[in-house]
Amino acid sequence: MVYSKVNKPIKRIDAYEKVTGKAKFGADLFFPYMLYGKVLRSKYPYAQILKINIDRALAYPGVKAVLTAKDVPNNEFGVIVQNQQVLAKERVLYIGDGIAVVAAETKEAAAEALELIEVEYEELPGIFDPEEAGEKDAPLIHSELENNQ
Repeated sequence: MVYSKVNKPIKRIDAYEKVTGKAKFGADLFFPYMLYGKVLRSKYPYAQILKINIDRALAYPGVKAVLTAKDVPNNEFGVIVQNQQVLAKERVLYIGDGIAVVAAETKEAAAEALELIEVEYEELPGIFDPEEAGEKDAPLIHSELENNQ
C-alpha cells in the first residue's frame, strides 16, 4: 500500500498554543546581541551534493557562524520515521531542502553571506508521481529504507 501513513492522526504537542494564538514564534522575539539566520536552500528537486565551500561566507563582515550538516549533531528528525535531515548531508530531496545556515549580526549580512556559499551538485532524475514512487523498482528516496512506502 503506497499511502500507509496518510489519514492517520498525529498528535501535535504545540497544537493548543497555535490554535489559541498563544504560541510564540521566532519572529515575535527580540533580544540584545541576537543573531539573524538565513538558510541556503536547494534549487534542485533531487541532487547529490558534491562539495560545499563556506569560506567566503565565513569571512563576510558581521557573520558569526556558517553551519552545514556536518556541524549539526543529531541531524535527523521526523514525526513517524527519523529520516528527514535538518540540513541535507549528501543529497537534496526537494527544491528548498536546507543546505547551510548563516548566523550574522544583521539580516542583511546573513543574506549577503548566503550568496557567497558555493555548492557543487550532481543533478539526479527526480520522481514526481507518488504512484511511480511506490513501484517496486522505483529509485529509493531514502536509501536506508527498503521502499518508498
